[in-house]
Amino acid sequence: MKDYIKLLLDKKFPLKIEVIEKTHTFGGVMYLYKSGDKRLFVKVSNQKKDYFYNYYNLTPEMLIMFFELSYSQAEKKLIEWVENRLEKQLQ
Repeated sequence: MKDYIKLLLDKKFPLKIEVIEKTHTFGGVMYLYKSGDKRLFVKVSNQKKDYFYNYYNLTPEMLIMFFELSYSQAEKKLIEWVENRLEKQLQ
């Protein structure tokens, strides 16, 4: 099943993934993940190293619907896919 998830996401978001970092006045850091002009999601971290995600074009619901995963499983798969893709881009 993992290969099908990767194929679906690669097809929907074929362009290079960019990460834009911004520091906010509340002491947190926001990381915007983009693929071309599509905003995938935003990861927001605070000073305590806690973080949360805000999804846009890349949502766990996409995987839940196609692959019958739980929300946490789908979220984990999305994050793994982005991290693997960024790793490959650096090589």
